[in-house]
Amino acid sequence: MASRPNILKIVKYYCLLNAELDRQGRPLSEWKRSSLKRMIAYNLYKRLVSHAKLRAALLSRRRIRRWHVRPIFRDRKLYGAWFTLIPIMRQSDPEEFYRFLRMTPACFDWLLSKVQPYIQKKSNRVSVSAGERLAVTLRCLASGGSQTSLSYLFRLSNQAISKIVTETTAAIWYKFPMRGSEFYNYKGTHSIILFAVADAKYKFIVGDAGARGREGDSGVFSRSDFGKLFLDQKLALPPSVYNHTLKCYLPYVFVGDGAFPLNEHLLKPYEPGKKNATWLH
Repeated sequence: MASRPNILKIVKYYCLLNAELDRQGRPLSEWKRSSLKRMIAYNLYKRLVSHAKLRAALLSRRRIRRWHVRPIFRDRKLYGAWFTLIPIMRQSDPEEFYRFLRMTPACFDWLLSKVQPYIQKKSNRVSVSAGERLAVTLRCLASGGSQTSLSYLFRLSNQAISKIVTETTAAIWYKFPMRGSEFYNYKGTHSIILFAVADAKYKFIVGDAGARGREGDSGVFSRSDFGKLFLDQKLALPPSVYNHTLKCYLPYVFVGDGAFPLNEHLLKPYEPGKKNATWLH
């Protein structure tokens, strides 16, 4: 049926038409009044039919849910990375396991034991295990890939991937809060030290992270595996190259900031007033 405002509007126009014709001295005859009423009723009927057809068409266009779970996600235990790829790498190729999750199997198990109580879901339906949730999150952080690529890899929906990553990262963050003044630096904030080496193409080839922010950079560098190899001259660096402009042999060098010690293969910015800087100059 038509809404009440539409009916009132039609009646109003009919009354206005009668009043205007009466004012002009040309009142409608009974036959014309009946004809006008029939025409109004017919137009109203046609409008109602048109609106009904339009609503039916719109309802038919609504998306019909074809399945509760997509077929590719139903086979998660047959083709998902957690059930196929990751167990193979864990058992026979730990190096690829580390490249895939940026974590050794032992470290993965340790982290899982810490966060499992917070990310394990309890439901009557079969839920994603805590280990799989952690693997999805680590792969997301390690690769920086899209949720769509993770969805195809682990055979989980985009919505599930988004929820898993959000909940698991939150559990890791709140499970390992800052530990008092252990990581408190001189700038008044908490931090950890990250060392990295990049080649001429800006590609990172060496990384070291985890030292406490309050420690000195030079001390952390000398204790790191890379620092020990560098200071003991065991990095197998290329030999010096003769420079025809300067007419001397020049060694290959790393470029660092003022925290690093000067070395034949390590340069840092010139700092006037310091003995090592004078020697470099």
